[in-house]
Amino acid sequence: MSSSSLAATLLLVVAAISCHCHVARGRGGLGVNYGTVADDLPSAARSVELLRAAGAGSVKIYDANADILRALAGTGMPVSVMDGAPVWCVLAGGGGKAVNETAVAAAVEYACRQGSGTCAAIQAGGECNQPDSLDAHASYAFNAYWQQFRKAGGTCYFDGLAEKTTKDPSHGTCRFISSLD
Repeated sequence: MSSSSLAATLLLVVAAISCHCHVARGRGGLGVNYGTVADDLPSAARSVELLRAAGAGSVKIYDANADILRALAGTGMPVSVMDGAPVWCVLAGGGGKAVNETAVAAAVEYACRQGSGTCAAIQAGGECNQPDSLDAHASYAFNAYWQQFRKAGGTCYFDGLAEKTTKDPSHGTCRFISSLD
């Protein structure tokens, strides 16, 4: 391995570690999957610096935000915003026993009052009524609300009771719509 190849490889490793991203060299360039879930991500400006240092000639962004798009504007790097992997909004904590059942019940009630048919599937006889538990119904209600309103600014937060996941929570005949639907 030449010294320039070794230096480029080390730079890619440092960039990957520094920005919580996966960098892979393929035919004709670099592919970068930049994460948005961690709480210690570099700033948008620093991310652009890391991409430049890694030799990225173009960028595909999954789950883009305005800060990174502004930072990339004027760099000369072609930017493609991709749909990415499907994402769902579920009760935080993996669906175990709700920490605060009163707060979860209030959040479910709020989600179900919004929109059109948000919680029809968890009503008696609905395809997502079973299991008939607050935790299962909360995940369905949070996801149905978020999928319906996320493009208009709706969030997957519910006072800290919800979280995003890439693990499909659908089960049996109960289908949770995803961010790609």
